[in-house]
Amino acid sequence: MDIFCNVLKEKNQSLNLFFNKITNDKRHINCEVLYYIECNENLFSNWNMKFLPVNRKITEFFINYDLEDFNPYLLTNETAVELVSILAGEPESDVRNYAI
Repeated sequence: MDIFCNVLKEKNQSLNLFFNKITNDKRHINCEVLYYIECNENLFSNWNMKFLPVNRKITEFFINYDLEDFNPYLLTNETAVELVSILAGEPESDVRNYAI
């Protein structure tokens, strides 16, 4: 099963409109809001889309929380925020360098 996780950051009304646009797009299925957190910190000032391969920091995060696989349903508000902070701090990788 492929899981895609997206972090959306917009003002509340814009966020609702954007999420509705995603859910109405036939390329996306089973879209859900797993966590809603108000955030005043700008973690993604220059980030539209980002690809990250699994690396040491990401692996340590999952080991630390006894998570065997990436499964957003197993994250809590606190662990979701921690994971997003880790991802935001990592340099972007070129997806073309990895076999899919």
